[in-house]
Amino acid sequence: EDELQSRLGRRFDLHDASEAARAVQDLRAQVPDPVLVVHTRYWTIVLATPERPAVLEPVASAADAGNAAAGGRYAFGDDVTGEGIRSIAAGPRQAASVPFARDVERILGDLSRCVPGFDIDAAQPTTIGLGDTFIGGLIGSLAQHGARPARQEA
Repeated sequence: EDELQSRLGRRFDLHDASEAARAVQDLRAQVPDPVLVVHTRYWTIVLATPERPAVLEPVASAADAGNAAAGGRYAFGDDVTGEGIRSIAAGPRQAASVPFARDVERILGDLSRCVPGFDIDAAQPTTIGLGDTFIGGLIGSLAQHGARPARQEA
């Protein structure tokens, strides 16, 4: 979220769906890649392009896996395990992020998904490495669930 606000040269309310959607649209104008992923502690927004709509659902699902991985790091620090990440993924979402996600998708349209963050109560939260862990979870999920090349007949 800090990087996004720095790149745009302005701050915005991460809980305001209209402001967040505008920020992501402004970033999209700067980064016209087939898929754009913006991750914050409250939500993750995924945008696809009309030329590549099929990437939307797999990347949104992978982003949710990234959220769970980052949530596991936040809750368990260096002691995070696969079981810990699965427990986060099975847990509740942040209450305010659920209607926010619906509003963002309504504003941004059919080529968007907004994944609400997990509601995590950690006694001693770890805040270092969350972005890296998010990306690791996202890429790991894409690799694990990605399309397999067709087998060639001999």
